[in-house]
Amino acid sequence: MDNKLSILIIFVIVTFFPLRVWAEEPGSINNMEGKEAVLVTNPFQPKLPKKIIPKTEKEPEQISIKEPPPVTQNMTPPTKPAEKPVPPPLTITGVVWNTDRPQAIINGQVVDQGDVVSEVKIVSIKKTSIGIEFQGSESTLTP
Repeated sequence: MDNKLSILIIFVIVTFFPLRVWAEEPGSINNMEGKEAVLVTNPFQPKLPKKIIPKTEKEPEQISIKEPPPVTQNMTPPTKPAEKPVPPPLTITGVVWNTDRPQAIINGQVVDQGDVVSEVKIVSIKKTSIGIEFQGSESTLTP
């Protein structure tokens, strides 16, 4: 019982009577009337010491202007990039994708992955798209 009472007293003292410092005006030492109590620590200030970064004067960087290289004439005409072959028009009317064997209805035919419709190979069948290959070029169709 005596141990519990002493723990309770210590708890009440620590909880309700924190360490306080009296704010004073400069020059007054003993006059405590009308002063408000201020807690010793501010919970909003960081506990780590501030780093002092020395200010150094930087010299302005020298900007060097380089002359452009001499222009040489290219006698060969520019090459055009290879254009991607355009597959024939395909009409997607249905897709079944959530099975071991996804299928699609393209141009009125039921097709699986790997089938060929109008010279276009069906590479993949997904919920939102169908992957195709035409003349070595791959692309994606959406329903």
